[in-house]
Amino acid sequence: MESCIDKIDITILHFLYMNSKRSSFNSSQIKPILKHFEESNTETISYPTLVRRLNKLTSEEYILLGYKVKNSKTYYITEKGVVFLENDVMNKENLYDYISIDEEINDGEEM
Repeated sequence: MESCIDKIDITILHFLYMNSKRSSFNSSQIKPILKHFEESNTETISYPTLVRRLNKLTSEEYILLGYKVKNSKTYYITEKGVVFLENDVMNKENLYDYISIDEEINDGEEM
């Protein structure tokens, strides 16, 4: 049964994938993921919402917890997440087209 993955979840998976966060040691803290959302201008997301999404993706094993940095949890994309992203998202849709379309729309709203 297919889980309910939406654009926010795909953006999280894509961030981890593109930044090669694929092991317990090479994993990302929450702050860089949150910063990516702020800089991308595609979605607005709060810290608590991001934590809920990370927990959901972790429970579904698309991502896993990496080694902590001090007290901060870290996350990395699993093979299941990579396969989902490559086969179900990137092959069916051009993810980069959607990212650039969103950026053009947001740029137009700022003017």
